[in-house]
Amino acid sequence: MRDYINAKKIEGRSNSTLYGYAKELSKMFLCLNKPVYEITSSDIRDYMAKKTKSDISIDEVGFA
Repeated sequence: MRDYINAKKIEGRSNSTLYGYAKELSKMFLCLNKPVYEITSSDIRDYMAKKTKSDISIDEVGFA
C-alpha cells in the first residue's frame, strides 16, 4: 500500500486525497481478510460492488 500511496503523491495528489486512499485501502484489506498476495481482481470487484451498493443514499433511490 505504501508504494501505491507514494506513487500517487508523486503524481501530485493532495494529502487529504492520499489519506482517503490509505483509509479506503485499509478498510478493503480488513474486509477481505486475506494476505495481500492472495487478493484477486475478483475480490476487489466484489468489495467495490458491495461498497457501492451500501453507499447509495435514500435520496439517490428516490425515497426522499
